[in-house]
Amino acid sequence: MQLLTSMNSILIPAAVIPAVVLMLYIYKKDKLEPEPTGLLVSLVVLGIISTAIASFLETIGALAIGVLLPEDSLLYNALFYFGVVAFGEEGAKYVLLKRRTWNTPYFTCQFDGLIYAVFVSLGFALWENIGYVMQFGFSTALVRAVTAVPGHACFGVFMGAWYGLARRYAFAGDAIASKRCRRLALLIPALMHGTYDFITTLESPIFSLVFIGFILVMFILAFLLVRRLSATDHFIDGKDHSGIDAFPPYGQPPYYNGAAQGNPDPRQVNPYSQQPYYNGYPQQTPYGQQGYPQFNPNAQQRNPFGQQGYPQYHPNAQQVNPYSRQPYGSGYPQQFPYGQQGYPQNNAANNDPNGSNQQ
Repeated sequence: MQLLTSMNSILIPAAVIPAVVLMLYIYKKDKLEPEPTGLLVSLVVLGIISTAIASFLETIGALAIGVLLPEDSLLYNALFYFGVVAFGEEGAKYVLLKRRTWNTPYFTCQFDGLIYAVFVSLGFALWENIGYVMQFGFSTALVRAVTAVPGHACFGVFMGAWYGLARRYAFAGDAIASKRCRRLALLIPALMHGTYDFITTLESPIFSLVFIGFILVMFILAFLLVRRLSATDHFIDGKDHSGIDAFPPYGQPPYYNGAAQGNPDPRQVNPYSQQPYYNGYPQQTPYGQQGYPQFNPNAQQRNPFGQQGYPQYHPNAQQVNPYSRQPYGSGYPQQFPYGQQGYPQNNAANNDPNGSNQQ
């Protein structure tokens, strides 16, 4: 009895720890608004419940396929693992995921969808892993810690990426795009899951290498997707989240429903033109183009030499040619001195009252 208790104290943590580590990793990737602990725990519980639903569906599906095809044949395995196991497990996860989180007030960011899906998937993996480890021992725990458990996490990542996008479109009022994304949230992880299981049934050294390559590619893609979606996360519910750093850097994906589309400034309107920003930058360029002051912000709105935007006359206080008494034109005298039009025709010396210069 003591030996059994001692074994359980080793095997159960070995089965649980990999899932918990991945949950903590995903949780820490939430940069904007951490999800409530109670909600996340409920998602893990729903993941455990989904194992019972999946088990029931797999039993019915195996009986139905077994009537038509010989068990363990290639076609039987293909239909069973793709059509029954994959869609049964991922479908059970998705239904419970959507029922619990779609209308929760905490679903405010696109990355939240990924967190929710991964926690449901890891709840499923945690419970399934306990069963396998208790049945087959510690060596199974080691193998599944680097294959099946992170595999379920990857299925959850791809489900959650599309699920979060579906919620964003729903907030934006695009029901068609939202529905399309919800379908992909089930279809893509189900196909990945079916491929994972089906390859393991192919007893060949070549397919063993194929399996290793498949899971490595899947793990890398999931890791990159988590990192990207975490870095570009933003609020999607259209509400005011003042005081929270909800605005991504310039050039990051846009906001929707009342949030500036990429601009980090919570003001949604160009302060000059009172027109909205687009793509994080004003639509216009300064000095006279739409969206900015039409004139130079300098106090003088006219060109000092007659060009538009500044005074049309010379800034000299005298606006009249002192020789001809005629106004300046484009900022310079219209005439030339000494005998040309607009000036005295004789040298100023000819006006000498003493007539000393007369010939």
